[in-house]
Amino acid sequence: MSIKIKLSNLVKFRVKGELNDEHGNKQPVDFSLTCERRPADEWKDVFVEGEKLSAGFAKITKAWGDVLGEDGKPVDYSPESLEQLFCIPGVAQLAYVAYVTESGVKAKN
Repeated sequence: MSIKIKLSNLVKFRVKGELNDEHGNKQPVDFSLTCERRPADEWKDVFVEGEKLSAGFAKITKAWGDVLGEDGKPVDYSPESLEQLFCIPGVAQLAYVAYVTESGVKAKN
């Protein structure tokens, strides 16, 4: 097997976790983001120290999937709706870990 020296400019990945509801029951969190794949040496320009993670993701996110509004209908991607989603505690950090993990090479099991 081999690796190409140049990868695609976009990466789509799942963001998965759990969120407790008002009764303490764990509810799944599962949506996708499609982001620009940036070289590691550019991450400091995307995810700027002192800025919210949502500001960095607004620079590189092109689309998302499986994000629903209060009415249960799909929400179109926009930087404003991304900011609203990332106001849920832990979502931005979960998305960042998924981006770092899925945009680069990882060990195969």
